[in-house]
Amino acid sequence: MATVTPLLRASGIDKYAYDDNGQAIRGTTVQLLHAVELEVEGGEIHALIGENGAGKSTLIKVIGGAIPSEAGTVELGGEKVRFGSSRDARRQGVSVIWQEFSLAPKLTVLENMFLGEEPTVAGRLDRATMRRRAAAAFARLGVSLPLGAVVASLSTSEQQIVEIAKALDRDARLLILDEPTASLTSVEAERLFAVLHELRAKGLGIVLVTHRFDEVFEMADRVTVMKDGRTTGVHTVAETTREELIEQMVGRALESYFVRPKAMAGDAILEVDRVTRGTAVRDASIVVRTGEIVTLAGLVGAGRTELCRIIMGADRAATGAVRFDGQDVSRWSIARRLAAGMAFVPEDRKSQGVVLAMSVRRNIGVRGWLRMRRGPLLVPRRERELARRQIDNLRISVNSPEQLASTLSGGNQQRVAIAKWMEPAGRLYIFDEPTRGVDVGARRALYALIAGLVEGGAGVLMVSSDLPEVLGMSDRVYVMRGGAIAAEVPIAEASEQLLLGLMLPAHDNAA
Repeated sequence: MATVTPLLRASGIDKYAYDDNGQAIRGTTVQLLHAVELEVEGGEIHALIGENGAGKSTLIKVIGGAIPSEAGTVELGGEKVRFGSSRDARRQGVSVIWQEFSLAPKLTVLENMFLGEEPTVAGRLDRATMRRRAAAAFARLGVSLPLGAVVASLSTSEQQIVEIAKALDRDARLLILDEPTASLTSVEAERLFAVLHELRAKGLGIVLVTHRFDEVFEMADRVTVMKDGRTTGVHTVAETTREELIEQMVGRALESYFVRPKAMAGDAILEVDRVTRGTAVRDASIVVRTGEIVTLAGLVGAGRTELCRIIMGADRAATGAVRFDGQDVSRWSIARRLAAGMAFVPEDRKSQGVVLAMSVRRNIGVRGWLRMRRGPLLVPRRERELARRQIDNLRISVNSPEQLASTLSGGNQQRVAIAKWMEPAGRLYIFDEPTRGVDVGARRALYALIAGLVEGGAGVLMVSSDLPEVLGMSDRVYVMRGGAIAAEVPIAEASEQLLLGLMLPAHDNAA
């Protein structure tokens, strides 16, 4: 029987810590990839999974031509290739679609399709050819988008489809998608999956980098697992289990995925009394007590983040009241609420939770600069001591406190975002989607951290779209729907079916 040549074979890939040009830093001993292997067939969706920092992004940068490797080979269709750049890789049929899109938001779909590679006739843009090629690319996807629409007006999933259409126009044979559903609603994700199934049927090879096990088992044919820069397993999805994949990702079995706090509910620390702000939040009331984790569950757009913004003072309610530790704080500023003991870890850690261009030390110390000064000047020693203390306490994986936050994995960025709230300790912690985009091992560490806050006497209000997480971590659940509180459910009475039914609009429930 003839052996089928894989579309992609990456063998023995080594990569060391590198500079801005992708070149190995002189004298470094930090190795990011150790003889990594990856094979992808044409007409296959191949999942690539691993903890944050496992080396997934570095590997796809090598395969996609963004950085060179120090050892190993990449073969495409049985022929060895060595890409000098991402553009070189695209010309030979390998396209990477990153979480951060490379689209110009103020230009149209058509202009973005050919940005930097515009066809011309006699020195002028050949718009007829552009429209013909763009229409053909979208036809291959089975979707239609207005070519004259400004990209900023499109949804996230539509922008992603533009990126895929660009790749198809360049005759992509291998498509690599980095966490493609991280910012998508469930409906948008299903639309994307339909597109990927269509491309697989047409013979493309697809690499799906994801943290979500449901996507692995729903979408992928095979899965490669990475840990600490090494390949630890390759499996046919139909012949493996979630538990086996987790063990290969973290190096041990997870006896308990969630970490429930050993604490009893005490007095009310937060009381939200019938607050309303336009149609985003309508007559919403919740209570959070010390020693408990309360979760806001609901679909995207249900009003959960908007309610948290009112609680923190970022937005002001038109009616109703917010009481913190018995005091009406409805008219308090954000700064006053923070000083009183509220803490907020936002969903978007990259733009709101941490300052990527600052060091880990500065990110951890930013909230306490006033306490760490002598006269008008900051005392660097105090800032360093605080950073080292929180790096140890939260087990943040860094080479040095001076390391830039932008170089950390998602899970470690999340811990840095939390660390700045730890001294002085808060009384109420609000976490908006704390584990979104975070791998399974880092999730468990975050769950342990949240449990520790509750055991220390704080109250926790958590926004989560992950139903297993809601059921595994909560004491009580408030379900939001259409800006209102649809129900309060004690965890002993909760189930995925019940919560999902409460989240859906009334006509969907009836159906």
